[in-house]
Amino acid sequence: AHELRTPLSGIRGEAELALMKSPDDETAAHLQQVVELVDTMSKTIGALLAIARGDEPATTRTTVGAVVSSALNGHAEATPPVVLDLDEAGSGARLAAPTAIAVRALSPLIENAVRHAASQVTVSAVTSDRTAAIHVSDDGPGLSGDPESLFVAGNRGSDSAGAGLGLSLARRVAGTLGGRVEVTSTSRPTTCTLTLPRS
Repeated sequence: AHELRTPLSGIRGEAELALMKSPDDETAAHLQQVVELVDTMSKTIGALLAIARGDEPATTRTTVGAVVSSALNGHAEATPPVVLDLDEAGSGARLAAPTAIAVRALSPLIENAVRHAASQVTVSAVTSDRTAAIHVSDDGPGLSGDPESLFVAGNRGSDSAGAGLGLSLARRVAGTLGGRVEVTSTSRPTTCTLTLPRS
């Protein structure tokens, strides 16, 4: 935790110092975004540490809409675009999970879909009495081979710059919340689904 938080504090401090030098509006907006992203990362680190220690997070309830909105913050200008297809009932469905941790389970699904989509990614939700399923679909070429291989740590495509940990982490985080992450459609569209218990 110390090794993660110390550089984050340094990044935040440098961005705030730069903001104090009255940069132009465009630069100031970018620096403010850096500060906000650092704060988001710090909250996520705290939430994940709470899970690792078995602590009860301070906020243990959220909504599907809040989780999706937070996860999409980093994809506002994604190419291909991410389209939100949530009705009022789906958006307002309450989840037995802290927002920050649920976002850690959902974000890798969105990142993966954006990387493979041809023209569009769609995020939707289906709710039942006990669970809410958030579907992330893309119109890419689809999956070949065993879909479960996507969730093996270190497994990544030859064109990926990542470490192959995103989907594996998403599944593990979902599991700590009493939920699951799985491939629910291999093509037309390709869909990964995060299912979480309702509160």
